[in-house]
Amino acid sequence: MANALFGFGNLIDLPTTVLSCGSQRSNLPVSNLADPDPQRPWVTAGTTRDWAAADFGTAQPIRLLGLFGALLTSSALVRWRVGNSTPLAEAVPILDCDFTAGGLDPRISFSRAGTATYLAADGLLKTAAVNVPRFAYRYDAATSAMVALGLQLEPVGANLVPWSQDLDKWGDPLGNTTVTVNVATAPDGTLTADRLASAVTGADRLRRWNVAIPNDTLSRVLSVWGHVDAGRYLNVGIAYNTGGTSKLSLATADFQTGTVVLSQGVNEGIGIEPWPGGWYRVWVPLANNGTGNTVATLDLRPFNHPNAGQAAGAVLVWGVQYEPGTVPGSAVPTNGTAATRAADVATLALASVPGWNPAACTLVCEFNPPGRPANPASNGGPVQIDRGDNGRRLQLRLSDGVGLRGLVQMDGDTYWAGSYAFTAGERVVAALAVANGDAALAAAGTLWGTVAAPVLSGLNRLWLGSEDYSGTIARVTLYAQRLTNAQAVARTGPDRTTAVGDVYDSGWVAAGVAPGYWATLRLLDAPVVGRYARVDISDPARATQTVNGQAPGDLITGRLWASGVIQPMRNISYPIKERPVPMDTKQRGKRSGAVSVDPGATYREISFGYEALGQEDARGPFKEFLRRIGVREQIVFIPEPGGAYQSTEAILGRQAESTPLTWAQFAQWSHSMTIEEDPALGA
Repeated sequence: MANALFGFGNLIDLPTTVLSCGSQRSNLPVSNLADPDPQRPWVTAGTTRDWAAADFGTAQPIRLLGLFGALLTSSALVRWRVGNSTPLAEAVPILDCDFTAGGLDPRISFSRAGTATYLAADGLLKTAAVNVPRFAYRYDAATSAMVALGLQLEPVGANLVPWSQDLDKWGDPLGNTTVTVNVATAPDGTLTADRLASAVTGADRLRRWNVAIPNDTLSRVLSVWGHVDAGRYLNVGIAYNTGGTSKLSLATADFQTGTVVLSQGVNEGIGIEPWPGGWYRVWVPLANNGTGNTVATLDLRPFNHPNAGQAAGAVLVWGVQYEPGTVPGSAVPTNGTAATRAADVATLALASVPGWNPAACTLVCEFNPPGRPANPASNGGPVQIDRGDNGRRLQLRLSDGVGLRGLVQMDGDTYWAGSYAFTAGERVVAALAVANGDAALAAAGTLWGTVAAPVLSGLNRLWLGSEDYSGTIARVTLYAQRLTNAQAVARTGPDRTTAVGDVYDSGWVAAGVAPGYWATLRLLDAPVVGRYARVDISDPARATQTVNGQAPGDLITGRLWASGVIQPMRNISYPIKERPVPMDTKQRGKRSGAVSVDPGATYREISFGYEALGQEDARGPFKEFLRRIGVREQIVFIPEPGGAYQSTEAILGRQAESTPLTWAQFAQWSHSMTIEEDPALGA
């Protein structure tokens, strides 16, 4: 058996300790000693994840961390951190807009001069009215769930194809295809999907539309929704071959597997994505080459085999779109003429945000860009802070061929605080931290660069979807302080936290809470010294599991412990005795003599002895330990620290009985103890 140890002097009870937690409730995790209501646990209502942090005022030695009375499931995870450089309580933002909840902060001004489409929570493509914001979703084919993306923002867009839903209006240059209109339910829930079919075998077949374009080098993208029918393959192609050097790109999509199985010509970002109801949207981008081509030839070929010229086939198609860009924007329906989509404009006056200070701030944004801008002259970003123009600004900026960049601009002088090469469709979390002439860019849990930049003044506007940004924004958070580089990195990492355990960080580990004991302990390999301590708890199973009679839903995580330890050099003696002590109330009837019992809580009592304490222990730390704890101070006793039964054998209580240190004949010291568990800690 390993040497037993004691934890005592809970730092949570220090008069200088300041506690905070993510739930922002008044009943913070305190110990019985300091809590005026010892029956009150730390409860987080309506969530299965929370954190608590302690600021001890000054650096303290720490070896033992724990939670007692923690009603957690067997799959719960915890993360312990100790730090000195920055508080482990979350930095408090002055603005925090979560757009995945489906609403706008009333201080945000939003406008759009026309209607626009978006994928809604029910899995249907919907149309938002003029000046109505769109809160978009993504379909997760693996789980068949709709995932909230947040506020959808796009610049001015267009569909250059005049017939987006009526393929019977398209040309049939080979005379061997048929179109049956309005035979199936389309992604918008209407009966407008067409069947594109061909009965030929061993020859090409297609529907074609020609679009006049300038002799330029701009990228444009052709997209279409498709669904299996009698066949499963659709070849989608663009060709520029009307006066200059020919250029083409073709992709064959398999609507059964949701993959692109064949590409021909150049591939400048061919893609496919799942939609509800078995639909897929496939797209083919192609940049013109400036050699004299002024017509884009758009072709759709139905097959029952991925290679052209094979067996006959038929597929369902809907919503053909050809537009500037490298990835498709939201659907722009057409019915005889090309159509445009107006730009979304969303701004917030920072004068309405208490605490705003342009000299020191951190801007954090979580967003989903569908792709980078079409060319370097078409840049934008999910969020920007400026003075109403681009003369002075802070911007999370997307740049073609570079990715995400942190921009600080001051009256014509431009400073770049690093760059991050994200991938198309990635959920990006990025932070731009600025203060005192210094700026830093963090994204995806990594610091991508810093730059010495001027302190900006006069910034008074937050612009969402600045310039030519196209995508969604899940969340925007603004801090009235420059987060440290480490905090900015942590804030953009998987946990989305500003907490940095620069002294100790356990990472996410199993809580290991055993039913009936309800404790989780973290014994550090060696003592550390830190001013701040924090525990994070994640227990998703608690949403559906009852624990110790407590209904699912609330996270009941007990009381927090942080302390040093004493560990005598000699071990406790055998036997160690543990017994349950009931707190029943008994009463005998005066006339009948019958005894009634009112059952109460049951607590544990542990008795043991140190029969071979060394003189250096007995006269030194162990004697001081006994003097300090007396019969009132709380003790954590761990018979086998680090062992498999640490969480079940450990007990938090007070010394009930003890014998004095005695002088033995063999120059050794002995001492016996009894520790009673605090009944109020029973979960």
